[in-house]
Amino acid sequence: MKYLSLLIFGFALISISGCEEEKGPANLQLVFKGLFDGNTLVLNEDNTYVNGIPMRMSHLQFYIANIELKGDFGTIVKDIDVVDFSQNHMNAATAAQGETMTFEDVPPGTYTGLKFGIGVPPALNSMQPAEFAVGHPLSNTADHWTAWNSFIFAKVEGRSDEDDDGIFSGSILYHTGGDDLYREYENNSGFILVEGETTTVTLTLDALELFYTATDTLDIINNGVSHTTPSDQVSVDISTFVMDNFIRAINVE
Repeated sequence: MKYLSLLIFGFALISISGCEEEKGPANLQLVFKGLFDGNTLVLNEDNTYVNGIPMRMSHLQFYIANIELKGDFGTIVKDIDVVDFSQNHMNAATAAQGETMTFEDVPPGTYTGLKFGIGVPPALNSMQPAEFAVGHPLSNTADHWTAWNSFIFAKVEGRSDEDDDGIFSGSILYHTGGDDLYREYENNSGFILVEGETTTVTLTLDALELFYTATDTLDIINNGVSHTTPSDQVSVDISTFVMDNFIRAINVE
């Protein structure tokens, strides 16, 4: 009887141990909030450029790729997606909510930060929209340049009022693309995913910071348009400047 009791107790320990090891999934919400000079970004709303010129942002979107949760074992939660601020940033009420991506069935645990690409990685960038199913982030032909075989990594668009007369007649349009402009963003702001719960990580992107650095500022009047034309070095330089600035413009809230 004594040995039988010990045997039963042993099985109970094994059963409890097994339950502790088996953890259910967690959920992650990744929220992107648009800003302009530190304030909530509302598209088509009047703002002021760094040199005092009135301007309005009308469209802002960019691809993010290989979205990784950093930790002992890096967890890729998605290969490609698009952040499009025209979804919620058309008015102040919804702009404060940001643009949300939800990832379900993520392994719970402690993560040390986030890492993702900005743009489309070369393996995917070599493909055509028709090769992706309808609804896939890369299936939209409007986000692809057939002429130089690249997706448009980012669209930064707006209007300027050079004369400050209330008429926003100047075009601001920076479309970036090409394998050389793929960038990687990374932060070390840790978070914990708990089994059966949803954790929210919020990132802000200050659109104004896409246009300048400590030593240089884009001339939105004389060089307000760039399509990253490979044969036009000025266009390539502008697009490179914008893509480099994405890394600085994104921060954890």
